[in-house]
Formats: sequence, C-alpha cells, structure tokens
Amino acid sequence: MFCTVTLTEYDENGHLLVQHDAYGNGGAPGSMNAHQYGFLSRPHDPGADGIGCTVDVRSDGSERFAWVGDDTRATSWLPRCTKGGSAQYGGKLGSALTWREIDGDTGSIIDYVPVAWDGAGTCTEAHKLELGVDGGGDPICQIIHSDGSCLMLFDGAATLADATGGGFVSCKGGKVTISGATKCAGGLDVGGTGGVEVPLHPGLAAAVSTMTTTVSAALGALSTAAGSSIDPALKAAIPTAC
Repeated sequence: MFCTVTLTEYDENGHLLVQHDAYGNGGAPGSMNAHQYGFLSRPHDPGADGIGCTVDVRSDGSERFAWVGDDTRATSWLPRCTKGGSAQYGGKLGSALTWREIDGDTGSIIDYVPVAWDGAGTCTEAHKLELGVDGGGDPICQIIHSDGSCLMLFDGAATLADATGGGFVSCKGGKVTISGATKCAGGLDVGGTGGVEVPLHPGLAAAVSTMTTTVSAALGALSTAAGSSIDPALKAAIPTAC
C-alpha cells in the first residue's frame, strides 16, 4: 500500500512508528519503520494541504511495516546527483537542507551544511567539506567555513587561510610560508634541540648594543660617585640582561 505519512512517534521500546493515511480519511495505527541497515530517517508531518512524505506499507500477518519514501517539499533543496551517485539529506522543512553527496563519476564526497537562511529559506551562509579529487583529477581535502576561512590539503602541501585570504600558513616541500602580521605568544625554538637563538634584525641589534653600552657606562659613573650604594653584583648583571 502506497500512501502518505500522517505522523511518526517512538513507542516505549524506542521503535519508530509510522502512521499513514490509508484511504484518505485519517491515519491508520502506527506501523514499524523498516529502515535500510545503517541508515535511519524520520519524515516531517504533512502540511495543512495534506502533502507529505510518501510511505510504502506492507503487512505480515497482523504486523505492518513501513518504508518511507520521498517528500516533494524537499526536492528544490536537493543536489542533482550524477549517474551512479547518491545523497543523504535532512533539515528544517521549507529551507535549504544539509546534505552529503557522493559523486557517481569520481566517488568524491561533498558535505554542505547551511547555517543561515533568508526569509524565503534560501541558504545565505554554509560550511562545506570536500573529500576526493578536484576538477583536474588531483586528490584534495578541504574544509571551508561559512565566513570563507579554509583548510586545504593537496598532494605534498597544506594551507590554512583566513576569510580575507591575506593571512595564511602554507606548508610545502619542507618549507613553511607565513603571510600576514605574525605574533608568537609563547617560546620560539629555532633549530629544535640545541637552543639556537633567533637573531635580531640588524637595526634592532645595533640599538640594543648602544643601549647596553650607555647603561653600563652610566652605572659605572654612578657607582664611583660620592654616596653611591649600587650593589656591585647588580651592576655586573645589567649589561648581560640588556
């Protein structure tokens, strides 16, 4: 029997029951939802116009089992599959849906997750995940945030970029490229174990050297002045600290 879902609910044992409109005059008692192994779905209730998800109900003696079908209210929000492809979808009725598509030509996976909608339900912002190959057939993995920032993994390379595209870190061939203002909030060890110091910019190094000489000379003059109480150990430590 092919009809429309009127209501879904769980029984006390956790089984999903599906009611259907058998003869157009109201819902029949709930039937056990017989879903495909590894995949479970629960359709929305029908609208005031009676349009809802289709269901195929079969009987085995006194027991009835329901296989839910499609819902035409979701059609406009679905991806268009290539031959051999498939998609899983779900989300709020009347707005762009979350879906995962497996391409029938390459086997690549695309996940699409809307996070903002306009008044008509059209997606205005979405996250996206792509796993497989790009248009040229090269392997690629990329995660794109709704604001445009992204993580991209290519053959032998990886790039993490912000939403502007101006700030990014790129790793390729054993080399790291950093673009944008850079701040190191913790310790920085260059060269790994061995404690190699990070050389200062020549201009800054010259300024530090001049300051060290000036401070050292001033302390020396002060320590010989009448009434001076400068600790000799402190005087010796200042140039090193500078």
